[in-house]
Amino acid sequence: TNFLAGRPSRVVVTEHTLLSEHLRRQVAPVRVCFSTMCRLFYAKADCVVGVSSAVAADLAAHFRVPADRVGHIYNPVVGSALKRKAEEACVHPWLADKTIPALISVARLSPEKDFDTLLEAFSLLRRTTPVRLLVLGDGPDRGRLERRAVELEVEADVDWMGMTPNPLPLVREADALVLSTFYEGLPTVLIEALYVGTTPVATDAPGGIREILEDGRYGYIVPVRDAPALSEGMLKALRQPMPRRMLQERAESFSEKQAIGAYLDLFRKMGLSV
Repeated sequence: TNFLAGRPSRVVVTEHTLLSEHLRRQVAPVRVCFSTMCRLFYAKADCVVGVSSAVAADLAAHFRVPADRVGHIYNPVVGSALKRKAEEACVHPWLADKTIPALISVARLSPEKDFDTLLEAFSLLRRTTPVRLLVLGDGPDRGRLERRAVELEVEADVDWMGMTPNPLPLVREADALVLSTFYEGLPTVLIEALYVGTTPVATDAPGGIREILEDGRYGYIVPVRDAPALSEGMLKALRQPMPRRMLQERAESFSEKQAIGAYLDLFRKMGLSV
């Protein structure tokens, strides 16, 4: 950055994903190239900010970022724009019908989100409980996952909604939100679920999930790639939803105000005038 700018400057890098897990799943040439670049350049930054403490720890452990130059600041998720989106009307017949509970999942349909386990867990849950599942998102696994839903005989109760411009009203009216991922940096969808007061169920994946949910205080956490445990977690969320107000108060930890204040404090510590 200093070379391109033509003058000395201070550099702050922000990392949004659990980089070691992300690169581990890439083909060898990509993994080696990007790992080398990150180790070379991140260590030269004045400060590296992870969006969660797990991301920050990952950078220090795997990418040679000095411990005194790495920290974390949560993403500014909650603000006026989110409030406007959350207040929009919800139009979906399953969410209007309160006689059958509805789960919702919002994620890219790709391998790291592990929708295979979610579908298996949903199939187990349906054996004892009438329930429906809305899936918001698209991706390379969609066709295969739709076929898997047919194999599990749950296709009639799964709505593959694709990309949705504003998922918040749907999340707001759902009975629980489910995230069945292998790893995350700081999953925005969990914060959004808290903001609208919908009980989350998430896997105990590396990354920021435990931080957001405070080890299960603000949502149900289940083991990764464990369909029976995920099914049980979803059932608990339906039978024992967490208080909406409590969840909404937790979401304020991820506000624009908090993030701006944290970055201003960081710049002051770096000796910059703000």
